[in-house]
Amino acid sequence: MAGVVVESTKTIGTATTSTESDEDEDCISTARSSAKRPAKKAKKDVSEEEDLISTLGRVGSELAAAIVTAAKKSAPQPPPVDEIPDNLYETLLGMEGYSETQIDDYYIFLVSNPRSAKAFMKMGHVGQLVWMDRYINKEFKD
Repeated sequence: MAGVVVESTKTIGTATTSTESDEDEDCISTARSSAKRPAKKAKKDVSEEEDLISTLGRVGSELAAAIVTAAKKSAPQPPPVDEIPDNLYETLLGMEGYSETQIDDYYIFLVSNPRSAKAFMKMGHVGQLVWMDRYINKEFKD
């Protein structure tokens, strides 16, 4: 019995015969087999995505390493901690009111303590006198 055909080629309000039923199963079978083909393409797409992700990860790591290397080369290096400031001894000799022995002793202290020597040299003259006076009073108690 012939049915009414709609644009979707679907029959409406008809009874099916065994021949039509077999044809429907063949169509469904064909549809199923064609549905499997995109899955293979999807696997290929996943593989391509994994390759792309891997490449981006490698490039990102290389870029990060290059940035670190460039930063190390361009960053100014701090002076060594144990570096003694220039003109330290001359500055101490210019301090009035102290004996040569006291000046030499304070110089030896500052050479042994480079951070203190740097701080001493950054101070103004009054601050230097205070530091030296404290040291002398502490070390030369009579």
